[in-house]
Amino acid sequence: MKVIDPGFAVTIQDLGRKGYQHFGVPVAGAMDGFALMAANHLVGNPIDFAGLETALAGFKILADKDSVVASAGRGFELLVDDLVFPLWSSVLVRQGQIVQLRASVKSGWGYLAFSGGIQIPKLLGSLSTYLPGGWPGFSSRTLHENDELPLGNQLEASDLVRISGRQILKDLIPQYDNSLVVRFISMGEKEILEQFQDQMYRIENPSRMAYRLSRNPIPISGTTDILSEGVGAGVIQLLGSGQPLVLMRDSQTTGGYRKLGVVISADLDMLAQCTSDQARIRFRAIPVDEAQSLWRKKIASVLSLDWGESLDS
Repeated sequence: MKVIDPGFAVTIQDLGRKGYQHFGVPVAGAMDGFALMAANHLVGNPIDFAGLETALAGFKILADKDSVVASAGRGFELLVDDLVFPLWSSVLVRQGQIVQLRASVKSGWGYLAFSGGIQIPKLLGSLSTYLPGGWPGFSSRTLHENDELPLGNQLEASDLVRISGRQILKDLIPQYDNSLVVRFISMGEKEILEQFQDQMYRIENPSRMAYRLSRNPIPISGTTDILSEGVGAGVIQLLGSGQPLVLMRDSQTTGGYRKLGVVISADLDMLAQCTSDQARIRFRAIPVDEAQSLWRKKIASVLSLDWGESLDS
């Protein structure tokens, strides 16, 4: 695939660079990991393969071989030449055709996966881009015009046709909304947690590192500073101003602000897609076992789809 219009801040992402946080290496990875996993499953890839991620704006690429692509996320359309296809579906692409993700006014994070996956060298076990890292190659930068993305070996033509036209069932597609109740595993003082859950928040300055939550400051007695300890995506920190924030995929690996809890995995992708300044967010604490069950069910709901056939048949 050759990039002909790089859009704005399009990066290569998989599910992240795990196992290196104790060396100070952030996990990174797709902001909406569920959308990327679904797109990979649609094209017959393992769910942890890398795809392209874009935020708020689209991009165009030129196919240099026959393949199947799938798109997912919020607020985008998939175009192959001039034909429009819905998100959460797989489409056969012929050599020489132009593939485009086109953004709408409600776009958030969008994903494009390719049959065979993107085949470039991994860095610390992952292809995920971490823009502040300064590493060589695609791991530290957005896509540029004329970049070439080598794909893995493709299936036979008949199999490419067979895996095209797949769709995620409507009931399994996340219902992205700008009014959201985000569930979290609580920690910290009861009084502060009650005040935190009692408010409706707006999101300010969303980024891959953190989403700031804006509302009336939470009254704090004493300091919000603690001895620095491990943090990661989903951790809710309370700043000295009394305003909370949620760390996202590019978060640092240690932090010295008081923690209120951790957003559950099943809801972090949904929160990531709330990029509008009109978004309104509430938080509700739930038990750990419920959080684990919700995530297992969410992943199993998509992985159980086999469209009545096997690629090995």
